[in-house]
Amino acid sequence: HKSECQTIDCPRVTLAPATLECRLQQIVTLEGGEDFLVIGTVIGVHIRDEYMTDGRFDLTKVRPMARLGYQDYAVVTEVLELRRPR
Repeated sequence: HKSECQTIDCPRVTLAPATLECRLQQIVTLEGGEDFLVIGTVIGVHIRDEYMTDGRFDLTKVRPMARLGYQDYAVVTEVLELRRPR
């Protein structure tokens, strides 16, 4: 299923726990010329109500993954919150 985004002209996955609407800022061609780094700015956020707890996205209700590189991914089993120093 798909739903319309509010700030960009692109559909989003309706049943995803969370989706982001982004505006393209820059595409960087990486060494070798076949890979790219895409940088964007988040301009819209959609989070389904059942994934929220106390006003925050509840990571205990999903199985978060992180991209490592090549074809490698990691399942995140612990999340830490660190505040930026002033």
